[in-house]
Amino acid sequence: MILLVIAVLTLGFVSVSADVSDVFSALPKTTSLNITKKKPKILFVGNSLTFRNNMPAMFEKLCRKKGIRPKIKEVMDGGQTLYQYAFPQKANQHDVAVSNKLKRLLKTQKWDVVVLQEGIFQAAINPDKVDLAVGELSSLAKSSGAKVVLLMPWPLQTGNKFYNTRPLLGGNAIECFTKEKPVYLETANKYKVALAPVGVAVMRAWYTMPGISLLDSDKRHPDTAGSYLSACVTYATIFGKNPEGNSYYPAKSRGITKAEAKALRSLAADVTVRGRVSNNARVSFSSSTVSLKSGKKQKLKYRITSSSKSTRVASFKSSNPRVASVDKNGKVTAHKAGTAVITVKLNNSNSASCKVTVTGGTKKVQAKKIKFITKKTRISLKKGEKTKLKVSFSPKSTTLQKLKWSSSNPKTATVTNQGNVTARKAGTAVISASTMDGSKLNIKIKIRVV
Repeated sequence: MILLVIAVLTLGFVSVSADVSDVFSALPKTTSLNITKKKPKILFVGNSLTFRNNMPAMFEKLCRKKGIRPKIKEVMDGGQTLYQYAFPQKANQHDVAVSNKLKRLLKTQKWDVVVLQEGIFQAAINPDKVDLAVGELSSLAKSSGAKVVLLMPWPLQTGNKFYNTRPLLGGNAIECFTKEKPVYLETANKYKVALAPVGVAVMRAWYTMPGISLLDSDKRHPDTAGSYLSACVTYATIFGKNPEGNSYYPAKSRGITKAEAKALRSLAADVTVRGRVSNNARVSFSSSTVSLKSGKKQKLKYRITSSSKSTRVASFKSSNPRVASVDKNGKVTAHKAGTAVITVKLNNSNSASCKVTVTGGTKKVQAKKIKFITKKTRISLKKGEKTKLKVSFSPKSTTLQKLKWSSSNPKTATVTNQGNVTARKAGTAVISASTMDGSKLNIKIKIRVV
């Protein structure tokens, strides 16, 4: 195993040494059920981690793209753990009612698949209860003729308030994950159920795809991309099919681009049908230093050494985009005099760096055009719902890519300096984005809150 010690801003680590090798280590080869029925009957059991953004509906659309028409039923209750479903306290009438509903469905109907989604951080603080609950519920599910999937959730993102009040979680996401992962692997193996390693996928995404937001502002619940990744992992786990060949993604919902969806499907394949991401892959640049004149472009040459066909470049990043920016293919554009470090990262988190020195003029490049990265002219949101508006600049070498955001009706919808919109109450509001580089460009989009 490779021991990597890194500080990851996406996870919120500050001066914390973390061994991330476990995030990229091999997973069991028995994670797939290989269901072949075209109309399987599937029961989802869980809480808000699954019903937020209606993950089962995303799962169904993935299925339908491949000619599978599942009949889906859900038993979902906010904050509910599998132990509460299996062994409710008699004094808690609500828990008893929810438990009875689930057990009645398992005892009176036949199911092809039952997905058991555990509550967040339960494996870290109550591993024995996770074991007992999975044993009880998987036994009931198997009696109904079902195969069982244990859905492993993600740890709380570092910075969530629970890390300050629950010492058993550890101090951050990687410490919590390190405690939880073996609990899920051992429990799945003990009761011979398949494991949907959504938590592993989320952790890998945090390291290799920092530009994709997976959790909501509470650092706990999934946003649209997080739910989509969960749906892809669950789809691959149940059917043994590679989600990379599936074209469905929730573009019309909230802020997932085609490229982001493709990356998330590949990641889901890494933790399911491919089973692992090789942790011995290496990447290196042909040269550790490059000199460019302002305005020039050059594609950096690099080499990947790996025994795994699944190894790929996850991202390129510039430490100083104003001096030199880099695109997803490794092409560098020199903007103004100075230095920038270009880093290429593989999907196993191995990386290499190249120092780019830019010489010549410091000419500022103004924006000629800006546009929202969405085909919609208006967006509908429910009260309390959030979305992030993204804007593209033309030319890409625009020096100052900052925007001034405003809302025509803050009582209906507010917007932050980063373009994050929050629906407040029913009505309409126009969100405006204006350039700050002197080009005086402005774009608007209408938000309707229902």
